Amino acid sequence: METIKPKPFSFFEELLKNVSAVIYIFDLTAFKYIWTNGKYFDILGYDCDEVKINAIEYADKHYHPDDKALMKEKVDFFKKNNGSVWSGVYRIKHKQGHWVLVLSKISVLKRDNNGCPEQLVGLATDVSNPLMNEKQFEALFKERLRVRNQELIIKLTKREIDILRLIAKGNSYTKIAEMLSIQPDTVNRHRKNILKKLNLKNIATLACFAAENGLV
Repeated sequence: METIKPKPFSFFEELLKNVSAVIYIFDLTAFKYIWTNGKYFDILGYDCDEVKINAIEYADKHYHPDDKALMKEKVDFFKKNNGSVWSGVYRIKHKQGHWVLVLSKISVLKRDNNGCPEQLVGLATDVSNPLMNEKQFEALFKERLRVRNQELIIKLTKREIDILRLIAKGNSYTKIAEMLSIQPDTVNRHRKNILKKLNLKNIATLACFAAENGLV
């Protein structure tokens, strides 16, 4: 059997330089990009030093107004240790002024001693299409949102999904407790857990979430 010899590091450096996508490392402690393969200029017109700034500052300066919340969303996803991989589609302003549609996939690269994400590695590709209109982009964005929501829903237990559905239909805690033969305090405890797992703030947003994802 032929032995496969390891490639020298210079080989991988050259490989990364020729990939038609931005590859970067993001430090959650420093809250900034600490390394890229230099493709930001090819895709967005910026050099490496222009993107190695605070992540929120970067998003505020370059993300589309409707997409700025995604920076906080993806950072919170990893800071709360909600999973190992996050993906999303959003628009970033090119240095020349036009919008570039970016597909981003981020994975945990390094964890601290407690198992919490410390550094992330990301891959961002230009998926802009001059033929894509606003309706097509909206459909793409909704699909991304649907996938993200499904990842959240699978974290719920069967009992939590049952209670989510009943709350979304407008039932009181007392009524739900009677229907499921449990105490109202138990229903309230499940409600708090559901809101936490779904990153929602109140019953109104919970009801909308349930309706948008076919749970009622």
